[in-house]
Amino acid sequence: NDLNYHVDFLMAVSNIRAIMYRIDTVDRLKIKLVAGRVIPAIVTSTALICGYASLEMLKIWSGRPNSAIRESTVNLGTLMFTVQEPMEAPKWSYKGASGDHTFTLWDSVHVDARGLTLKQFLDKMKAEQELNIETISVVRQDYVVWFGARGALDKPLLELVENIVKKNKLHVDPSGIIEFLVSAPDGSVVKKLDQEGKEYEEDGPEHLPKIFVRVH
Repeated sequence: NDLNYHVDFLMAVSNIRAIMYRIDTVDRLKIKLVAGRVIPAIVTSTALICGYASLEMLKIWSGRPNSAIRESTVNLGTLMFTVQEPMEAPKWSYKGASGDHTFTLWDSVHVDARGLTLKQFLDKMKAEQELNIETISVVRQDYVVWFGARGALDKPLLELVENIVKKNKLHVDPSGIIEFLVSAPDGSVVKKLDQEGKEYEEDGPEHLPKIFVRVH
């Protein structure tokens, strides 16, 4: 119904969400076509899932401990409803001079690198996070743009990032925060706990913390 502003509201909130998550925005006609197809889903499984999710968010907002959080599974085809305690996130660790640094895939490192050269940024990461960075990739949605960390040590980090952003037509958050995916030298040891709680080792830089860097 074009007279009750529902489509206009959906277009506004959908495009705001798209901008927040760096997704391409769409016009009003596209919103109207998609909304017309999802009404049956909204009043069934989507409503149920949103209810479960809202219940867990209320627990977090009210300050309930993590032990109160539950994971819900729904199968409307078999009328199966299960609620269970969620598994802990897998824990990774990398070796530093002061010992092992433990993190999960949900953890991230936030660094203020405004005014720093590439070398100063690398030194900062080594001093504060004990990470010997070998390469840096700028992350944008489902792909990365790589540049060698040893190529231009004395250039400002902002200049290097701006060149990559301009060359590859990347979207930059107005806050000036860029997500970096970094790698350490080959042979660095990264540990992970398996499902039985036993620790095993892997060679290589595949699992280091995500790094969010403020460049301006």
